[in-house]
Amino acid sequence: MLSRAALKALLGGSTPPLPLFETTTQTLRAWPWLCDSLGHVNNARYLDLASWGRIEWLARAGLLRPSVRKRFSPIIAATSVVYRRSIPRMASFSLETRVAGFDARWLYHEQTFLLGPEAGGKTAARVLARLQIQQHGKGVNPEQALQAMGLELPSTRPTPPADFESWLAAQDACLNVVRARDAR
Repeated sequence: MLSRAALKALLGGSTPPLPLFETTTQTLRAWPWLCDSLGHVNNARYLDLASWGRIEWLARAGLLRPSVRKRFSPIIAATSVVYRRSIPRMASFSLETRVAGFDARWLYHEQTFLLGPEAGGKTAARVLARLQIQQHGKGVNPEQALQAMGLELPSTRPTPPADFESWLAAQDACLNVVRARDAR
């Protein structure tokens, strides 16, 4: 599932590492095994493909090997998917993945599935993901982890998408419900 550019980066090719806030784009196809009986990419497959997109980003940023060596594990804590248009069987589509930001605890990804040129490149789905970088089962500050893996952090960070704050508030509210239930 990794692109040639990601494999090249992983194998030590001459491609310079992707900067932290740059977007990777994977060109994909809706193979029959990704589709359900209705003839389009199954909703669960979007999450699987999004996972591959985040691995692609790690490889292109030059962080896949260092994360394995240092035993950093990016663990998904929350995702949200908005499905806009279906991707029909055998259609081409692309997946754009980028780091939207991070704070002291979480690393945030924004991923967009785009229909292929034959369908006008319109948005098929959008995924927001919150993950925690763990080492030996404990959360690590993302900034410290990224620096430990050799990534040079830019002095300025882009502003996360406008809807991120609302999404994060909803995720925190949901997490508080789970914590309250577990405390019973």
